[in-house]
Amino acid sequence: ETLSIQNHPLISETCLIENYHSGLYLEVYQGKVEEGEKIVQNMLNNQFHQRWQIIEKEQFVIIKSLKTGYVLDIKN
Repeated sequence: ETLSIQNHPLISETCLIENYHSGLYLEVYQGKVEEGEKIVQNMLNNQFHQRWQIIEKEQFVIIKSLKTGYVLDIKN
């Protein structure tokens, strides 16, 4: 059985991240599941790679991809 985004057990704990100026949404590039993959903006497409979990931990906020399970990080 294929799991759709509507019946994913964590969907209620995720969000979309929309760029205020462009109106585009943050997503994992082409929905790839590879460490270090690019994060880009795209039109809303209701796919897993546009869904994010916001996790507050101590003084940090972690943004985790529902698709990959990886978290956003800034490359030096």
